[in-house]
This record gives sequence, structure tokens and C-alpha cells, in this order.
Amino acid sequence: MAAAAFFALEALQGIVLLPWLRHVLGPGAAASWVLITASAPLVGLLLAGRLQPTIRSLARQGERGRLPANWDQVMADWLRWSGTGLLLLQLGFALALSLGGFGGAAPAESGGWLAAGLYGIGQHLRLRAFAGMTALTGHQQTGRERSYLAMASALCLGLLLTLTVAGLGMPGLGLAVLLAQAALLVAVRLAVHAMPRDAAAMSAFSWRDGAGLSALAMAGFCASGTDILMAGHWLSAAELVGFAFASRALTAVVALCGLWAQLRFPRWCSEADLRRAMVELKKLMLAIAAVLFVMALLAGSGPLRQAWGRFGAGFLLDGVVLALLLSGCWLACLTATWGQVLLAVDEQQRFVWPCAVLALAAPLLAWLLGSRWGLAGMLLGYAGTHLAVTLVLARRTMQLLDSTVPPALPRDAQ
Repeated sequence: MAAAAFFALEALQGIVLLPWLRHVLGPGAAASWVLITASAPLVGLLLAGRLQPTIRSLARQGERGRLPANWDQVMADWLRWSGTGLLLLQLGFALALSLGGFGGAAPAESGGWLAAGLYGIGQHLRLRAFAGMTALTGHQQTGRERSYLAMASALCLGLLLTLTVAGLGMPGLGLAVLLAQAALLVAVRLAVHAMPRDAAAMSAFSWRDGAGLSALAMAGFCASGTDILMAGHWLSAAELVGFAFASRALTAVVALCGLWAQLRFPRWCSEADLRRAMVELKKLMLAIAAVLFVMALLAGSGPLRQAWGRFGAGFLLDGVVLALLLSGCWLACLTATWGQVLLAVDEQQRFVWPCAVLALAAPLLAWLLGSRWGLAGMLLGYAGTHLAVTLVLARRTMQLLDSTVPPALPRDAQ
């Protein structure tokens, strides 16, 4: 329930709130906020390489509810490197925005860069909070962890509405995020501080342990999280807000598939039955295809078509653009869940680096095709990348299935 509440609140902030911000702040400021918040996945990128190894170590060591004796030192070392990495990524992100080329939607609006600075500080607080929450996750207190996230998200949503109505503009948006992340960090710190310490220390591990997970996280961001930034080169500020609304709505579908995979991941690990997992995956993808088909029918209906036109996003109902958006979403759902299946059952994980290399090239392919065919070409580049990753996953799956086929009986025995 806490996870569902957190998902709904995040969807309200990232998707439903966009038309309201466009109405209150104007399309230019709303588009600037869209570009600023496109850096949100940077926190996850820094956590990906160490999150699962740390949780696994906590789950296997010591009494439940107790932390290792060297937990504070482990967190300090982790945050030192990850905080530096986040700062470097943020500086690179700000440099990219300052160079322009986003349809006039760079944070040049009144208070835009102040909002970006406040949002960046909030990201560092969120990084520290997420690092601390590994203590709760490692001891199977995920309900408590998601409750903290849901409360922080609710606080952020309330502050976003209150501060913008109060007339603080874009700085109010950045301040709302900063205050919500500060509250989340305080709640997590208090919870972790109250946990008793164990006599044994946690074994040290290097960054190499999570290199593959980090590469997959970076690849996932390049293949699915850069489309809004890329679209800013071909769309006006008003059109960019509409595209961000549609893109984030479809990304929410991918996130739901990821949540489904997280719930089944432990069972896939314990059963190690690839055939059964693939049957579940096929059922899920058929359901997602049906949902996307209904979404396509609703998007083309009369009232919604008029609403899209008033929102400045009528171009999204073009047959080619709509088909590429929905097919890219379906392929993204497929690669996200299929990859989790193989991570659970494939101990060698030979598919990780080929998939990562292909996905990392997604922005380049999208840019090359977009330079020739505009928005449709950009979407084709992302969909093509997901298709290439799907072929790699299919090849690895066939290899695993062939290796598990029982040997044929001799003719005499038959």
C-alpha cells in the first residue's frame, strides 16, 4: 500500500501537475522545470552500483534489525564518492542546459537557475536518504521505507502547490523539493540511528562488484530518460511540456512493469525456472499491449483530441508519432522486465555488457535519425535501441533454455 501511494504521488508530481504548472507559470517556465527535473534519475545512477550489494550483505550478515559495527564508516565512504559523482553529473547537466538549443526552454526564466540550484541540493539530500534506507531494506523493512518515501512525496506535492500559489514562481518549486528531501533525510537518519549495532563488521567490497549494475542503470537512463532533453531541440517550449506529459505517462507504465518485476524477483531467484518466468513475462506483455491499444483509442477520441490541441500537443496524435511512442513504450517494458528475469536466473550474466553498450548509444542514434526526420526520427532511434536490446536478451534466453534441455535417451532405452 505504501508503494502504491508513493507511485501515485510521484505520478501526480511528474505528470498530472504539468498542465497546472503550464497554466500558472506559463509554458516557458513549465518547460524549464521539465528540463531541470529530467536530472532526477542521476541519484539512482549513483546508487545502482552499490545498492544491491549492500542490501545483500545486510541480509546475510548479523541478526535482523541490527547494523554492522562499521556501518557509519561504510556509509561515509559511500557518500563521499557518490556525492562527488553526483556533483560532477549535475555540473555536466547544467552545462548542457546552458548551451541552449532546447527550443528556448532552458532555465532562463526568472529564477530558473535558482530553482535548479535548490533542486540540485535537494538531490544530494535524497542521495543520503536513499543510502540510509538500505539499512531498512536489508532487514526487510521495505514497508517502512516506502512509507517514508510516500510521506516525503506528499509533503513535496503540497509544498509545490502552496508555494506556487503564493507567487514564488520557479524558486518555489526548487524550495519545495529541497524541504521535502530534507524531511525525508531527517526521518531516515532517526530510524537508522535507533537501530542497534552488531559486534561483527561488514565485509568491504569494491566498485567493481557493482560495475555491471551501474552500467545497466546508466544505459537505462540513456535509453528511456533522455528523450525529453532530446525533444527540446525540435519542439517549442509549449510543445515540450505536452511531450513531457505524454512521455512521463508512458514511463509510468514502464515503472509499473518494473514494480511487477521487483515483486517477483525473489521467487525467480529461488526457483531458477526460466521457462516459468518467461510464461509470466508473456502474459504481462500481452496485458501491456492491450492497455496501450486502449490508450491509443482514447487519445484519438474527440474530447481528448481537443484537449491535446489546447495543451499544444496535438502533434502527438500524428499516426507515425503515436505509433512510435506506444511501440517504444512496449519495447521498454519488455526489455526492463526481461532483463530482470535474466538477472535472477543467469548466474553468468553475459547479456549485461552487450545490452549496456547498445542502450548507451541510444541518444546518439536518436540524434542522428532526429536530425533527418525530426521528432519521429528521434522516437525511431529509441525504439530501435530497445529492439536491439530485445534481440540480445532473446539470444541469451535461447542459450540458457538449450543448456537446460535434458539429454535424449538412447535408442535402446526408448
